[in-house]
Amino acid sequence: MSLKDLIDRLASDTKPVPRRSLFRKILWPSLAIGALCGLVVMLVTIGLNPGLRDSGMLAQIQVRAGLGLASAFAGLAALAPSLRPDVSSVLPKRILATAITLLFAVAAAQLSSNGPSWSVLYLGTSIGHSPWMIIVLASPSFVSLVFGVRFEAPTHLNVTGAALGLTSGGVGAAIYAFGCSDASTPLGLAWFSVGILVATLFGMLIASRQLRW
Repeated sequence: MSLKDLIDRLASDTKPVPRRSLFRKILWPSLAIGALCGLVVMLVTIGLNPGLRDSGMLAQIQVRAGLGLASAFAGLAALAPSLRPDVSSVLPKRILATAITLLFAVAAAQLSSNGPSWSVLYLGTSIGHSPWMIIVLASPSFVSLVFGVRFEAPTHLNVTGAALGLTSGGVGAAIYAFGCSDASTPLGLAWFSVGILVATLFGMLIASRQLRW
């Protein structure tokens, strides 16, 4: 049997992969496992915000959780096409650039709205630790996603890594929103944006090496 005949025989019985199989079989399960682990870490370390029953504080929590979830969905939208070697990296790069620009804009808007005094950055008892707590709570999602997509075929590793970081950072921010005790502190959204951006950077630096062929 010639090589051409072997290739033709192997390719004759191929079936198209369902369009949503990547989400259904890999991304959603990996994200669910990571988010659940992050939630457990949050409950064990800092616990739920005791002010959840306060309507004013709940509104702040919802805004911050919404920022995290929006970032996570943007990361997923960039991640899925970046895992296919036959797809251009233009769309994922545009999604990432838009998300990163909006996060910078949110941080800049909060900084400018609170005047020139940088002392406001340190108001509250825990808000200054938000970026690092977001990284901690994002880590389970990041590890789970990297483990889930390690057998895919990304060709633009920096893009895939940044998308993984943005997704997991958004999940970490959404989880931390329900544990942060300084929900009404000025610059809260700025700190949350910084945390997601740092997670995106870490993702680009780490996952691009872990996913190398």
